[in-house]
Amino acid sequence: MITGLVGEIVAAEIERGVGGGGASGGARREVARPEGALDCPKCNLESRAGFLVERESAAGKFVVCSEGREACGYISDRPRNAKQRKAVLTTPCHACGGAMRLRLPKEKTRRASLACVKDTCRAARWLDESGALAEEVPAQEFGPACALCQTPMVKRGPTSSGSHFWSCPRWRSDGSGCNAKPVWIND
Repeated sequence: MITGLVGEIVAAEIERGVGGGGASGGARREVARPEGALDCPKCNLESRAGFLVERESAAGKFVVCSEGREACGYISDRPRNAKQRKAVLTTPCHACGGAMRLRLPKEKTRRASLACVKDTCRAARWLDESGALAEEVPAQEFGPACALCQTPMVKRGPTSSGSHFWSCPRWRSDGSGCNAKPVWIND
C-alpha cells in the first residue's frame, strides 16, 4: 500500500512540474503577457523581456516581474494613477542608474516615493500630491572633517535666522551618534 501511495505522489509531482526541471532547479510557470501590461523597469535596464504582473496579499495589491524572483526579483507597490506608472517606468536612480520601485505611504498625511531597487544604494525620490515627481533635491555639500570622528561634515540650513552651519552626519538627537558641536558659517 505504501509503495502504491509513493508512486501516485511521484506521478502527481511529475504532472505538475514539481521537483527538478528548468535552469534554476524548479520549473517556472510561464505567464502569458496580458494586453497593456507594463514592462519591468529592472528587466528593461538589463535587456530582458519581463513585464509586471499584479498580485494580491493580505496587505494589498502589488506588482512583480513575470521573470520571477531568481531572474529579476522586481517588486513594487501597485501604481494608483498614470503619473505614478510613468514615474516608475521612466525614472532611473539618480545615484546609481538602477531601477526604482514605488513605495506608497501607510498614512494619508505622507507622500509616495520611488526607492532604488539595489540594496547597496539607498537613493529615493519623492512624488507630489498628484503623483508626479517632485523637484529633485540638490546634492549635499560636504565641508571640513568633524573634529571628533573625522567624517566630512554636511552643510545644513538655512535656520530660522537664515544662517547655515556645518554638521556631522553621524550626529543623533538621542546622543547615540557623534556629538560634535555644529560649526556656523559666516556669510
